[in-house]
Amino acid sequence: MALPRLIILFWRRYLPWSLCVIGTVLLIIDGAGVFGVDAFAAFVGAGLSVALINVLWRMGVSGNVDRDDEEEARRYLAEHGHWPADRSPRATPTPPSASPPPPGPARSPGPTLPPGPTAPPGPTAPPGPTSEPDPASPHAPGSSARDGAKARREWERQHRPR
Repeated sequence: MALPRLIILFWRRYLPWSLCVIGTVLLIIDGAGVFGVDAFAAFVGAGLSVALINVLWRMGVSGNVDRDDEEEARRYLAEHGHWPADRSPRATPTPPSASPPPPGPARSPGPTLPPGPTAPPGPTAPPGPTSEPDPASPHAPGSSARDGAKARREWERQHRPR
């Protein structure tokens, strides 16, 4: 074995194990005396600490390998159009959009309300500059989605089966 391999083996296996064994031997030699219990706690604590540090170090180092694999997979995706784990690539790559989206902010369709009660037949004011918009209408200027939700809750309350 090479010298670095022996050093790694010593730090990973032999040091934590030997510290725990030394603590146990001192506990047995001293019996249940004060020195034996303290030595046991100190040596076993040190041995377990070294073992835990080794475990955490190995977990941290293995993360680098995972990141490298992910980076390589992303390069493959950029080049071939599918992930390396996928067995069947897409038959045709998705073409870019032929026309760009229209300029301006995207508009959401807003809440869809069920049809409300119909108005009774009768005279209504013709739409024009003299008529004022109904402030309770969800389509009135200044109305918000909260007003639409409020109207929906009101409609559901009125039409709930009793």
